[in-house]
Amino acid sequence: MKKALLIIIALNLLRVILIPFENFIPLETAEGHFGALAIGQAPTLILSINTIVHHIVGESAFAIHFLFFSISLITQWIIYLLIKKVIRQDRKYMAWVVICSTLFFTLFAIAPVSDNLLLLFWSLSVLTLYNAIFENDKKSWLLSGVFIGFATLNKLSGIALPVGLFVFLIFSSRYRYHLFRFGPYLLMFIATLITLPLWTGLLQAESASFAISYAHTFFDILGSKFNSFTSFLGFQFIIIFPVLYIGLWWVTFKYLARIFEKPNQVNPEFWFLLSFFLPLFIGFHLIALFDWVDSFGLIPIYLTGFIVLLKLAKKRWFIWSLAFSFIAHLLLVLGILMHFIN
Repeated sequence: MKKALLIIIALNLLRVILIPFENFIPLETAEGHFGALAIGQAPTLILSINTIVHHIVGESAFAIHFLFFSISLITQWIIYLLIKKVIRQDRKYMAWVVICSTLFFTLFAIAPVSDNLLLLFWSLSVLTLYNAIFENDKKSWLLSGVFIGFATLNKLSGIALPVGLFVFLIFSSRYRYHLFRFGPYLLMFIATLITLPLWTGLLQAESASFAISYAHTFFDILGSKFNSFTSFLGFQFIIIFPVLYIGLWWVTFKYLARIFEKPNQVNPEFWFLLSFFLPLFIGFHLIALFDWVDSFGLIPIYLTGFIVLLKLAKKRWFIWSLAFSFIAHLLLVLGILMHFIN
């Protein structure tokens, strides 16, 4: 535990140091960044947070960056709480370090991007859904509805959360009884109520608004798009490292057939986690063959896949992943230094 905390603290100290040098997004104020987001990314939530932030910290770019860094810290803790539900051995600390050492966490920590909030609410949603289903915590159904609502307000990919929930409940004979209880439907009612402004806005928007709903994403602000499948794959290798990306495909092939052929032989906790991972992981890769995909929007989807992978992986997977993390962060620091030197 102590070693894991030391690594997490060291990584986050590095991220704090990088905040003033963050120059990946040409941002003068948070409003300028958030204003570039489109309807599909739910400006209702983003602009509301933006307004609150401005009242608290004013126009300070560093303060806004530090706020999103703090959100990243909270997300890391929530992920640990989720990991220890499933991975109960000492390797839960190693799994926590591996996930939090990925490059996307660093980018989320130093850049105020909407996907930071998406990952937070996604993590909270999965954690509270776990508590509701496996621990019969009734209030967690209510909390799940709130968190799913905010995840969807942040980005439309939040819709996948209730889809994953019902996929699990339908296919799991042991936990299917929840379908005949009030909890899942209370969740849907609360989530729908919270997202009502979003659906109203989408219905009232002109067709052109729908066309650009996912056009102004993180990479439009950066000034680049990933229009080819090879570029999409390359980005996945960079942002989550090759060993983890290949590992996710290993999990996919290992469990995909087993889920349909022998569903009762799959660990229910794995079943639960894979319900939020497999359909979207496969689906987005198929879409990427023909169309542009918001790569950062996939990050929350990877979360539960990572936990299954790191529950099963051998120790060398952890070592390789941390080695890639060290190299990636070293190159990131050198790149930022070279940028400012030149």
